[in-house]
Amino acid sequence: MEKVHLRIVRTLDISAEEFFANLAQSVVTSAQRDPNRTRELTLQDIKPGLSIRQYTRDGRDAGSTLIIKEYEYGRRYYARTKASADTVDIDITVTPLEGSHCEVTYFQHMDRAMFPKRKGVLYHFSELYFLSRMSSRLYDIQAIVRREKGEIPPAPKYNPLVLQFYHNIMDKKKAVRAAQIQAENAAAQKSEQADPPLD
Repeated sequence: MEKVHLRIVRTLDISAEEFFANLAQSVVTSAQRDPNRTRELTLQDIKPGLSIRQYTRDGRDAGSTLIIKEYEYGRRYYARTKASADTVDIDITVTPLEGSHCEVTYFQHMDRAMFPKRKGVLYHFSELYFLSRMSSRLYDIQAIVRREKGEIPPAPKYNPLVLQFYHNIMDKKKAVRAAQIQAENAAAQKSEQADPPLD
């Protein structure tokens, strides 16, 4: 299947060790949400071939599986999130810099079907949306590490009911957006079939 390749590079105000330790811990935390897992996952268990069923923070099955493809602690993390409708590959390389900083190169390889068929305004809007989410993920890790070190204030606590309401809205928005893209792709395909071939 055709892929869309997205890439960002960010310099973070935390060390490569701190970044990767948080990233690895997020994999362990993800595994702990699986009610069917019989053995607790440790950092030493993270290696190529590891497969983890994904669940949301409130215990709902996310309908996807995380598969570790390549893993070198402190330098490289390459994983695939596979769902019934799409597949996303995440490739992260971390380079240590002077003064407890690091440079993170983040690739995301996504199924082309997740984007509008025609490369117009909506296509580029989708690109910007996913690039923004990638950047936010890196800065979220930086914020977590710096909070743990006491360098920035703790994150505000939200009412669980408010969070649930937010998740419900986001789920509906995703469903509506997926339906829009499907309709646009179907219309584009129909238009192409209707166009007479050029001599």
